[in-house]
Amino acid sequence: MDTTQLDQLLPLKNASHADVAHYGVDIPMRYSECYAKLNDGRIVRLRDARQFKGWVGMNGSRRLLFSDGRKPIELKRAADRGFEINNAQKGCQYVARDGSLETI
Repeated sequence: MDTTQLDQLLPLKNASHADVAHYGVDIPMRYSECYAKLNDGRIVRLRDARQFKGWVGMNGSRRLLFSDGRKPIELKRAADRGFEINNAQKGCQYVARDGSLETI
């Protein structure tokens, strides 16, 4: 899966996944939110925040989990400090947006 497909499945507000330098997670209130820091320094979010389902791991080894409504999608830190895009594995446990532990 490339960033063009990611733009279609998980669109960002006024940005492309091709311009993302870093993905992160904010926990401002009750529900966590995914953000993307762009190469130009701007911070953007998903067009539909509900597509972000949760995460596994901490900092450098964090994997972010999303859903396009049909299948789970995982973004994982790659060796080159970028991100790999994968289909998430069934049975994977993750921290959901509300802080609970769930399984795909």
